[in-house]
Amino acid sequence: MNQNNLLAFLLTLSSTDTNLADDSDFKQLRNKLELLSQKSAITPQAWESIQTKMVAVLNNHESLQQLYQDTQAQLEAINITADLLPTSEELAAAQPASRKIGTLGYHPGKLEEGKNNEIINIGFTILSNPEPQKTAQTLLQRLLDWLKNK
Repeated sequence: MNQNNLLAFLLTLSSTDTNLADDSDFKQLRNKLELLSQKSAITPQAWESIQTKMVAVLNNHESLQQLYQDTQAQLEAINITADLLPTSEELAAAQPASRKIGTLGYHPGKLEEGKNNEIINIGFTILSNPEPQKTAQTLLQRLLDWLKNK
């Protein structure tokens, strides 16, 4: 599971004005993540489904696709540390008041592929929010600022 793909997608959302409210693939992605947020783990098949939905959204919007590719390349060249990501308190504050979104296990410290779920939890929170782009900008601001200074 490459969580950097999801993070690149979320960063792309935070950096665009493209309106995705009527995009059916984006709605399906949000619904899929909302269902998965109620589980205790994400299976490889579920992760593949998430990535398929992300690709479909990107394919529907050429400007998003280029921004995503640029962001993904930028993420591959760096080591993301936990201090660049939102805290569990920031995630809780960004969740819709009407319902709490589930999270997968949180393991503070070093982000190791397949062992930590902070990025997936961020995805749950951002994509379940009524204003995902604004939420992405807020929650990922430290990382965005750090990437701009790189």
